[in-house]
Amino acid sequence: GMVLAIASGRTTITVNYNNIETAECVIDVKSIEDGEYFIKNVRLDNYTQLDDDGGVIVEAWEFDGAQDQRWNITYVGAGYYKITCAKGGKALTVTDTEKANKALEVADYNGASTQMWRIDKLGNGNYKITPKVAIDTNKDWSMAVGEGIGADGRNIEYRNYSNLNNQEKGQWKLE
Repeated sequence: GMVLAIASGRTTITVNYNNIETAECVIDVKSIEDGEYFIKNVRLDNYTQLDDDGGVIVEAWEFDGAQDQRWNITYVGAGYYKITCAKGGKALTVTDTEKANKALEVADYNGASTQMWRIDKLGNGNYKITPKVAIDTNKDWSMAVGEGIGADGRNIEYRNYSNLNNQEKGQWKLE
């Protein structure tokens, strides 16, 4: 037969014949292939980059193709990815597990739920990027651009997706 995946994640398929378990298989379904990407916000039409002042904050900026705008996305299992900046190799990280609307930062990767991300393809072809810590604690957080005047230099934050005044702030293109 054939199995059709409708979402990324991990599933177990058990095959039975005459009420006897004959085989079991664990399958990981990935939403994207591992690789280097530019992460572009749909609303602002700007790219996610490491703060160009040498900091750890992640911000939106017009495209320049530099290392601080290149992100390595690597599948780590069970439907989750780590996202590391090509400049310095540090991982995209949620900094406060209690409050939303905080800037994302980069830090050394340690495999914590604050550094693992589910990347879901939406019906419009864009992606929603959700930290594992939000899923584990039933929070509606996703990666989104923060508020501000102008597009360049706005913080990339984890925000309540349902409360965004424009959900395109929390939607991304992976190029």
